Amino acid sequence: MPNALRTISRIVATVVGGYAATAGGVALASMMLVLLSCMARSEAVLLTSMIGFIAYAAIIIWGWAEQRMARLWAVLGGAALASHVGAMMLATLLPPLAGT
Repeated sequence: MPNALRTISRIVATVVGGYAATAGGVALASMMLVLLSCMARSEAVLLTSMIGFIAYAAIIIWGWAEQRMARLWAVLGGAALASHVGAMMLATLLPPLAGT
């Protein structure tokens, strides 16, 4: 693979895949906090969103440090898929918001 395509692939993997993995992780973690610790939804979302900024930066740094592109795509794709599916499954356990 030429260097330009490799660089573009790495940028797409870290930015898009990292965002998808972070967004799913934030959604899953906030729902788990609400269910397991009886934390208010707004506080759980705020806490996990702040942690998500740090996680996204760490994912981008790791994405550029990782040598193998296949591992990068597999880890980020798997994390994104698993966290989004887990969040969707937990969403059925939460009571609906008032007024919706």
